[in-house]
Amino acid sequence: VVAIALFRFSNKQNAGAVARLRSFCGALMQSLNHEAYDCQLAGLSFSVDAAQRGVELRVSGFDAKAADAFAMLAERVRAAIASDKSAGFDDSEAGALAFAAEAEDLARRCLDSTRDDPARLAAGWARRLLDADPEALDVDSLGEAAAGLAGGDVAKAAAELGAAMASSELEVYVAGNVDDEWALDFAKTARDVAPPDDAIPRPPDVAVALPAGETILDLQALKSDDAPRTRFVVAGEAESADEDPNAAVEVVWQIGRNGDDDAARADGWRDADHRDAAATLLSRLAQASAFNQLRTIEQLGYLVDAGLDVACGVMSLRCGVQTATGLGPVELEARVDAWAEGFRNEVAAFSDEAFDEKKLGLATELLQRPKALSDVAGRDWHEISTGRRKFSHVERRAATLRDVAKEDILKLLDDHVVAGAEKRRALRARLHAAGAAGGAADEGALRSRDDIAAFKRSRGA
Repeated sequence: VVAIALFRFSNKQNAGAVARLRSFCGALMQSLNHEAYDCQLAGLSFSVDAAQRGVELRVSGFDAKAADAFAMLAERVRAAIASDKSAGFDDSEAGALAFAAEAEDLARRCLDSTRDDPARLAAGWARRLLDADPEALDVDSLGEAAAGLAGGDVAKAAAELGAAMASSELEVYVAGNVDDEWALDFAKTARDVAPPDDAIPRPPDVAVALPAGETILDLQALKSDDAPRTRFVVAGEAESADEDPNAAVEVVWQIGRNGDDDAARADGWRDADHRDAAATLLSRLAQASAFNQLRTIEQLGYLVDAGLDVACGVMSLRCGVQTATGLGPVELEARVDAWAEGFRNEVAAFSDEAFDEKKLGLATELLQRPKALSDVAGRDWHEISTGRRKFSHVERRAATLRDVAKEDILKLLDDHVVAGAEKRRALRARLHAAGAAGGAADEGALRSRDDIAAFKRSRGA
């Protein structure tokens, strides 16, 4: 069985609250090390994790004892909230030490991530820019908040967690060899962790609608002597020698809101399922084409990735490249744009037989029976966590996919991706190599947090 309880917060938490909640849940899991080992021997596992959207309690393994394991976890969470200072430990001193250690580890991981992974940093800031929430969490604010925590903050974290869970919407998912009674008992046990107190449904996440044309976000990799914090490009800055040559770019082309029939029909589609099926096939074709062209043939770098992404309910085609060849992100963008034009020609050149083979292959893949319960749970939990909640849609998606024509793929590319596309709304998140000279900014390029906040306000966020 796999059983998950998500307490979806009525409001997104700020960086300080998320740092406290994550540190508290980490300390709580430390207090459960002995129980976790016993459960592992019995073929079970459990966890409690906090994020900006909510707190997730999970148990999986053999169904005979899974209910007992979850009851134990729920009781420990409830007791930790009520005990106020111990974070699940027998004494407050041990709880405070564990809380402080988890906060220190969280701060270190956040700060390290700004230095070690250029492509991920560019993609992460692109997603934050597309989130209409002005308080969208970023790695710097979370790391700074975690670094400022101490053991004495454990009581505040416990109070915040209890209040947030009590006003949350509870979403429960159960899969496996259990009946309805088991699932209802699981839901009751979860709800009893924090009895409801004026639960407020949280509005769905909203994405920023990019303006027509290009939006540019200018970041820079850290130099060896820089403090570990996201660095924006500074115009006119002199170049530094002997720095890491890695640069990256993330190009995002917005397509439309997932499942929005009205918008899809306004764009000339039969309905949203038709457009979304075409976008799914486009993603598969783009993934293979970009890797072959940009990595295998052009050998731009060791990291090339393309495909479909859904951020705050809005679908986008994306392509990310990281390189240490000496090319900057502007040169990488030119290569990505050239690939997009060539990809359009590649699709147009498919014979009917070759195109049918690709779409029917993907449809057959969708219909394959999952090999493990974890695969089923992962697929279904994606529907819950994204808010889409289309659980029995695999057969429908496969059937719709069979109706996709080559012209549908070309329509997506011609409408949203290729240069001069009528509805093209593109975001270019550039990460310049450490020490690279800060060139003159493109008109409207976003080069600070204030720029990002002003851009979101200008787009109605």
